[in-house]
Amino acid sequence: MSKRNHHSKKEKNKSSVNQSSFSKPLQINPVVTGYNEEEINKFLSYFEYIRDLQAQPTKERDQEIENLLKLLGDLATGIWRTRQKMLQPGTDKPSEELRRAYRPLEATYDILIQSGVEIIDRTNKPFIEGTQGKILAVEPTDGIERDVVLETIKPTIIYHNRLLQTGELIIGTPKK
Repeated sequence: MSKRNHHSKKEKNKSSVNQSSFSKPLQINPVVTGYNEEEINKFLSYFEYIRDLQAQPTKERDQEIENLLKLLGDLATGIWRTRQKMLQPGTDKPSEELRRAYRPLEATYDILIQSGVEIIDRTNKPFIEGTQGKILAVEPTDGIERDVVLETIKPTIIYHNRLLQTGELIIGTPKK
């Protein structure tokens, strides 16, 4: 067999992905990632779209970036809510019947975190006036000695130190 035809299946898949518009070839391997070639090309087209945004006039580009950041915040909130509904109360483990569906959701959640998104849920943490988000309700609560976040309705979302979304909270205050 000649050297030209001696490439492994992995190498063929890696090299067949459209990389024509990148100065440095991206190394996305369908066998390793679990994504098929069509999905990888879609990811690459998103990268091209972002690159093209950089070439747009500043005002248009800034508006589009704001729209994308809002979308990122909305997606992070949706993933957080879905994740919260799948967990057993008081644990970080999914219920038995949701375990298979939880794995890809948790992987998506981890991708957000690894890419610089902070999803801040303040539930059951002490409330410090003026530092934590929008108060939707205050409820007198038995068994607490100081103000506590009883429930996070929307988490605070931060992306690379930039606030994308202010959290919405229900606060418990000690009954007098």
